[in-house]
Amino acid sequence: MIQLRLKTNAVVNHNNEITRESWAVMPGPNRCNYLTDPNPGSISVKATDGRPIINAESVPTNDENEIAYSHFSVIVFAINELEWLYLPRRGHRRAQLFGIELNRYKATG
Repeated sequence: MIQLRLKTNAVVNHNNEITRESWAVMPGPNRCNYLTDPNPGSISVKATDGRPIINAESVPTNDENEIAYSHFSVIVFAINELEWLYLPRRGHRRAQLFGIELNRYKATG
C-alpha cells in the first residue's frame, strides 16, 4: 500500500486565458459533460448527474457550448510538500520532498 500526503496552494481559473486554452483542445463530445442543469453546485431533490440525455458523439451547438463553458474551471495546484509512505508488511519506507526539490518534477494532464 502507498499513501501520499500533499500540501498545496490552489488557484481556481474560470473564464480566463487558462480555461480558454484548455477548452479549445477539449473534444466536442467531452464538452457535453459540462451541460448540467441545474447549474453546478445547485441543490437537487433527486440523485442526478445533471447531464442531458444525448448521443455519446454529440457536439454542443454554439449556444450549448457557451453554457457548458460557463460551467468549466481549471484548478492549478502548486505542491509545496509531498510525503510518500510505502507500507509493505515489513520495512515501511518514507520520503519527503519540499519546495525547491519538487520543482525538478513536472506533470501535465
